[in-house]
Amino acid sequence: MPQVREAYREARRKQIIDAAYRCFAEKGFQKTTVRDICKAANLSVGAVYNYFRSKDDIIAASGEEDQRRIAEMISSAAAADPEDPLGNLVRVFLPLANEPEFVRDAVVTFDLCSQSSRDPEIAEGFRKTLDAALDHLVEPVKRQQKRGVLNAKLDPYSVAAVLVAVYQGFRYLRVFYPEIDADGFGSVCEAMVRGISATKGER
Repeated sequence: MPQVREAYREARRKQIIDAAYRCFAEKGFQKTTVRDICKAANLSVGAVYNYFRSKDDIIAASGEEDQRRIAEMISSAAAADPEDPLGNLVRVFLPLANEPEFVRDAVVTFDLCSQSSRDPEIAEGFRKTLDAALDHLVEPVKRQQKRGVLNAKLDPYSVAAVLVAVYQGFRYLRVFYPEIDADGFGSVCEAMVRGISATKGER
């Protein structure tokens, strides 16, 4: 029974966060009200306040949810192809650029980054879940270095950070240039992965 209650609670929280994402993408953080979120989630104000203390609390949870999704995608993509986990990340992530929610989520993410610069609580949650995303990448990088597939002289954390930065950078570009060539971008990313696979003498 406790597991059922917890599953229900998590499902309801996700329902509220998903509704908030839609509102934030449409109106921004400042103009979105708790009532807007309640209406989008098809819940009463009291029901929403059972799960979140305030709109700021929902904003913080939205940032954590965004980074959690990225961490899960990284983990799944890396595990799906043990022989080429980093290359598979490129093949998994870039097709997401054509998903309708891609640009919407990116817009909200950038708003979250701006908000976190003024709100330590949001910044802390954002940083914590971003750390989880990086951790999911560091282990595949280390494994590939041990196998001799990746240049062992490179710092694993720095490799992971560059890959996350490339992904987030593509999200940024996609907002302003919806017509950007995702395949062309992917080819460059794969070339980058091959580059970090090479030793100094092979470049």
